[in-house]
Amino acid sequence: MHGQPSRLTRAIKRLTADQHFQADALFATLIGVISILEALEPEAKLDVAGADTFAYITVVFASAALLLRRHFPFTVFTITTVSLAVFYIRGGGNFLSLLGLSGFYAV
Repeated sequence: MHGQPSRLTRAIKRLTADQHFQADALFATLIGVISILEALEPEAKLDVAGADTFAYITVVFASAALLLRRHFPFTVFTITTVSLAVFYIRGGGNFLSLLGLSGFYAV
């Protein structure tokens, strides 16, 4: 058993070799970076607290969910919508429309 790769290792290798997964990984990374940069922009309103560490973790989690958009579109849509709502309600500022549209597009 030491010489054979585990079932999980084989599944990961097969998944990462998939061109669709590679494209989704690039897309999720791009959306995540753009969303974080958008969250960093200062708000014109003085009553907005701005994004905190929890808000950035929420954005990263929602962006990572985009990796699964081909297999679980409704789940990805739900994750991105709830994440954006939490981000906005906690006073994160911008609505991060690109992340929201990406989740919506998955459906």
